[in-house]
Amino acid sequence: MSNVHGETCTVDNRVALTEVPIVVPPTDTLSQLEGGDVLVKSFTFAVGENEHTLISGGNGIGKTSLARVIAGLWPVWQGKLEVPESSDIFYLSQRAYLPIGSLRDQVIYPHSYAQMKAAGRTEAELMSILEKVHLLYLPGREGGFDTRKEWKDVLSGGEKQRICFARMFYHRPRFAVLDDCTNAVSSDVEDRMYESAIQAGITLLTITHRPSLLRHHVRQLIITGKETVGSQPQYNLTSLAQPATEHERQTLDAEIKQLRRTLEIEVPEWKTRLNQVNADLSGKRSM
Repeated sequence: MSNVHGETCTVDNRVALTEVPIVVPPTDTLSQLEGGDVLVKSFTFAVGENEHTLISGGNGIGKTSLARVIAGLWPVWQGKLEVPESSDIFYLSQRAYLPIGSLRDQVIYPHSYAQMKAAGRTEAELMSILEKVHLLYLPGREGGFDTRKEWKDVLSGGEKQRICFARMFYHRPRFAVLDDCTNAVSSDVEDRMYESAIQAGITLLTITHRPSLLRHHVRQLIITGKETVGSQPQYNLTSLAQPATEHERQTLDAEIKQLRRTLEIEVPEWKTRLNQVNADLSGKRSM
């Protein structure tokens, strides 16, 4: 495409776009000189390490398109894109890709078994990873890591997405772009997987419709698709409250349990006292 004038460069510690338009690539050769539909005229924002960012907006507004530009699937027509080395950034889409091969191959893709052994990785480690995504039962159910099946037909939708999440834990990237990749996973398991990812030091860029995932992020990027007065950007980036640390969550959980125990003891007493007061009032009215 002769009118692609943007540049992509490799950096260590962030994902950043500077004046990059989000443009749907044209489908026919004749229009390649002009490009396709423009979803966002100019994107400028950066995500540094631990700046977990949730990306939201309406359907067809440019969320997945943004992920495709970051992943290098769509061209950088103008401006500048900065991304880490390919080994330091990972992409998960809503549709899980499961290659032909063993159960082990599903977790370590695109690595081969030989690469896994050469890197000193073990099946005990794979079991630990499967535990993080609540698939510890899978090797036993399916006959072990060497079992070869049509995994796209064997696994449920949620299991497929959790396998891909396990793949991310195996590769240990510094950044991950998660494009609605847990929409078939229950919210409680989804929460635990996100907590594990943050604890593993993975910086998350999450595209989702689920507001419940806000708790795992420190910023929200809302793509509006509309220019405001004064030609302001077609998106808003706002800061969120910092996610609770593990110690803070444990403290809050302990406080909640204590409050529940207190209520279990005191509420019956309050009900008894309320019945006594009502009885006294009824007696006085009848006198």
